[in-house]
Amino acid sequence: MATTKIINDLIDLNQTGNTTALKGCVGTNANQPTAPTISVQYLVLGGGAGGGTNGTASGDGLGGGGAGGLSTGTIAVPNNTAVNIVIGQGGAGGTTTNGYNGLSGVDSGFYQIQGQGGGGGGAGTALGLPGGSGGGGGRNTGNLTNTSTGVSGQGNAGGLGGWSSTYYLSSGGGGGGKGSVGAGGGNDQSSGGAGGSGYDAVPSGIITQANAATAGVGETNGAERNFAGGGGGGQANVGTVLGGSGGGGNGGANSVGSPGTANTGGGGGGDGSTSATGGGSGGSGVVILRFASSTTYSVTGITVGNAFTEGSDTVLVFKTGSGTINLIGSSVLGPKVGDLRTNTDQ
Repeated sequence: MATTKIINDLIDLNQTGNTTALKGCVGTNANQPTAPTISVQYLVLGGGAGGGTNGTASGDGLGGGGAGGLSTGTIAVPNNTAVNIVIGQGGAGGTTTNGYNGLSGVDSGFYQIQGQGGGGGGAGTALGLPGGSGGGGGRNTGNLTNTSTGVSGQGNAGGLGGWSSTYYLSSGGGGGGKGSVGAGGGNDQSSGGAGGSGYDAVPSGIITQANAATAGVGETNGAERNFAGGGGGGQANVGTVLGGSGGGGNGGANSVGSPGTANTGGGGGGDGSTSATGGGSGGSGVVILRFASSTTYSVTGITVGNAFTEGSDTVLVFKTGSGTINLIGSSVLGPKVGDLRTNTDQ
């Protein structure tokens, strides 16, 4: 059969032009239509780390846990394709039975985006661990090279502990936060290092402060809603060592460290000198997604913690667990090279 004409760059395989006849799409691979995608704004936050402890040793303070790594931005997600969501839990605080150092937080993820768990706070004379944000160092680490680094773009390093010629009398460094490094611990029974500051999610437009508060994610600080604050370092003398804004737990002052707040990714506070031992546990992470309300969705294996409509967008908040989400937009993939279609198809 001879080809008689071209219809909208499609070869007409019917010599009579019958509208029920087939036509074949022509072209090269370069002419293939692009698969449709969904534009999704995201906030992906790993679990915060636990603060360190030194058992029943007297006179010293230990490092605060690093905040979970926080990633934000916009990504094109394949249409009608299940992609992963994982919410990282916070790391346990150091105890006499789990190795004294605070445990690092667990990673969170969405599609190709990761928020790494925070690095555990250092115990004794140990440096904090690297992570999304690094953990603070234990006592007498002030003369060491700091290796408690944070992941670039997700967080910052933890602070070093103080230094004392009497060895046990220095304080722990603060865990790093998304907004700043943790402060260094003081010398000779002075204050532990404050936790690094967190990140205010309100200016990014991913969620309103009111809806974040309703969902119980982040921490209110004036007009801000903060995430990923570092845990405060512990100290031997009485006082308050603040965790970073964004759920960071306070460092212990003759007391155990305070825990990071759930669903903030905040680091736990370091232990201060006390007969009751224990670093604070890290706060769990969170994933927040925002996309056009014309997009429908379904989830498998994970529960949507909260769903909001903000303007023309849907905002979903995931606070625990793991599973997949399938986003379905209105875009339709056009005819591909080699497809057979009727002459009435466009």
